[in-house]
Amino acid sequence: MHFGSLDKDATRVNAENILKSYHELKQKLAQLKMVHLSGIVYDGMPKSASNVNGALAQADNRLIEMDEIEAELKMIENVIQAIAGIDEQSEKRSALLWLRYVKNYSNQRCRHELAKKYEADYSIPKSTFNDYRKEAAFQFALTWPDTSILVFRKVLQKSSH
Repeated sequence: MHFGSLDKDATRVNAENILKSYHELKQKLAQLKMVHLSGIVYDGMPKSASNVNGALAQADNRLIEMDEIEAELKMIENVIQAIAGIDEQSEKRSALLWLRYVKNYSNQRCRHELAKKYEADYSIPKSTFNDYRKEAAFQFALTWPDTSILVFRKVLQKSSH
C-alpha cells in the first residue's frame, strides 16, 4: 500500500478545524490572562512537605500555556498573511480567511466586506462564497508548516501472484 493523491476534502476539513480553533484559543488566552492578573493569594504556610509553592507552580503553568496559545495564534495569522503574498487570487482567499476566522465575522458579513474591499457592485452569492471558503481553507492547509494535516488517499497495489 502506498499513498496516492491528496484528499482535498479531508485536508480542507483539517485546515478548517485549525482555523475554527482560532477564536476558541483567543477566548482561552483572555481567560488565562484574567486569572493570571487576578494575582496569587499567599497565606504564608507551605502546603506540602516538599515545600513547593503550588500557587507559583500554577502561575508558571499558566504562563507556559499562554505562551503556547500565543504561538499557535501567531502561526495561524502568519499562514493567512503568507497566503496573501502568493498571487491575486490568494490575496482574496487570505482576506476571506482573515475576516471569517480571525475577525470571526459571519459568512454574510464576510461576503459584504469582501465585495466592498474588491469593489464589487453586489454581495458575493452564498454558493460562490462557500466555494471560495473551501479553496481558501485548502490553500491554508497547503501552506501550514505541519504537513500532518494533509490527508492522502491510500492506494492498494495489486499483487503480481
